[in-house]
Amino acid sequence: KQKVGSCICCGEPTKGGLFLPGHDARWLSTQVQCWSNGGIDRLEVREYMKSRGVSDALLAKFDKRVGL
Repeated sequence: KQKVGSCICCGEPTKGGLFLPGHDARWLSTQVQCWSNGGIDRLEVREYMKSRGVSDALLAKFDKRVGL
């Protein structure tokens, strides 16, 4: 299959998806770390994630990991 997308975690080509295998978990960990360091509000992180087009399932995982 022709590579038409790029991974939002690393920028490498994908086959149309947002992430390469395993990179969704890595990217989610980065977003949780941004929130936990206190520099960014949880709602700002969620809005950023939504703007990147991530799934509702990944947003739910973020909420679970930050304790909501």
